[in-house]
Amino acid sequence: MTLDLLAQRAAPMLGIGWMELIVLAVIGLIAIVIVLVIVVRASSSAPPVGPVANCPVCHHAVSPWAAACPQCGHPFQQQR
Repeated sequence: MTLDLLAQRAAPMLGIGWMELIVLAVIGLIAIVIVLVIVVRASSSAPPVGPVANCPVCHHAVSPWAAACPQCGHPFQQQR
Protein backbone atom coordinates (compact mmCIF):
# COMPACT_ATOMS: atom_id res chain seq x y z
CA MET A 1 0.00 0.00 0.00
CA THR A 2 1.52 3.32 -1.04
CA LEU A 3 1.42 6.48 1.05
CA ASP A 4 -0.89 8.14 -1.46
CA LEU A 5 -3.40 5.29 -1.20
CA LEU A 6 -3.07 5.34 2.59
CA ALA A 7 -3.73 9.09 2.68
CA GLN A 8 -6.75 8.70 0.39
CA ARG A 9 -8.24 6.10 2.73
CA ALA A 10 -7.29 7.85 6.00
CA ALA A 11 -8.21 11.41 4.98
CA PRO A 12 -11.99 10.88 4.75
CA MET A 13 -12.04 8.91 8.01
CA LEU A 14 -9.94 11.41 9.96
CA GLY A 15 -11.01 14.53 8.13
CA ILE A 16 -7.41 15.64 7.55
CA GLY A 17 -5.40 16.25 4.41
CA TRP A 18 -1.74 16.22 3.42
CA MET A 19 -0.91 19.56 5.03
CA GLU A 20 -2.31 18.47 8.36
CA LEU A 21 -0.35 15.22 8.18
CA ILE A 22 2.86 17.15 7.43
CA VAL A 23 2.22 19.59 10.29
CA LEU A 24 1.59 16.71 12.71
CA ALA A 25 4.77 14.95 11.54
CA VAL A 26 6.85 18.11 12.05
CA ILE A 27 5.38 18.65 15.52
CA GLY A 28 6.19 15.04 16.38
CA LEU A 29 9.78 15.38 15.16
CA ILE A 30 10.25 18.59 17.15
CA ALA A 31 8.97 16.83 20.27
CA ILE A 32 11.41 13.95 19.73
CA VAL A 33 14.33 16.34 19.26
CA ILE A 34 13.43 18.25 22.44
CA VAL A 35 13.28 15.02 24.46
CA LEU A 36 16.65 13.87 23.07
CA VAL A 37 18.29 17.21 23.90
CA ILE A 38 16.97 17.06 27.46
CA VAL A 39 18.19 13.47 27.92
CA VAL A 40 21.66 14.23 26.53
CA ARG A 41 22.08 17.34 28.68
CA ALA A 42 20.91 15.51 31.79
CA SER A 43 23.34 12.63 31.26
CA SER A 44 26.31 14.88 30.44
CA SER A 45 25.86 17.08 33.50
CA ALA A 46 25.86 14.18 35.96
CA PRO A 47 28.42 14.60 38.74
CA PRO A 48 31.39 12.25 38.74
CA VAL A 49 30.94 9.02 40.64
CA GLY A 50 33.15 8.47 43.66
CA PRO A 51 35.69 10.72 45.36
CA VAL A 52 37.63 13.10 43.13
CA ALA A 53 40.59 15.37 43.85
CA ASN A 54 42.26 18.00 41.67
CA CYS A 55 45.84 17.82 40.46
CA PRO A 56 47.83 20.64 42.11
CA VAL A 57 49.64 21.40 38.82
CA CYS A 58 47.01 21.28 36.04
CA HIS A 59 43.82 21.11 38.17
CA HIS A 60 42.58 18.05 36.26
CA ALA A 61 40.12 15.82 38.15
CA VAL A 62 42.07 12.83 39.47
CA SER A 63 41.03 9.77 41.40
CA PRO A 64 42.49 9.82 44.91
CA TRP A 65 43.84 6.33 44.27
CA ALA A 66 45.83 7.36 41.15
CA ALA A 67 49.62 7.33 41.38
CA ALA A 68 49.96 10.23 38.92
CA CYS A 69 47.81 12.72 37.07
CA PRO A 70 46.70 11.21 33.71
CA GLN A 71 46.87 14.62 32.02
CA CYS A 72 50.23 16.07 33.08
CA GLY A 73 51.95 13.10 34.78
CA HIS A 74 52.50 14.92 38.09
CA PRO A 75 52.96 12.40 40.92
CA PHE A 76 49.81 12.34 42.97
CA GLN A 77 49.88 11.21 46.58
CA GLN A 78 46.55 11.84 48.23
CA GLN A 79 45.87 11.37 51.93
CA ARG A 80 44.05 8.06 52.27
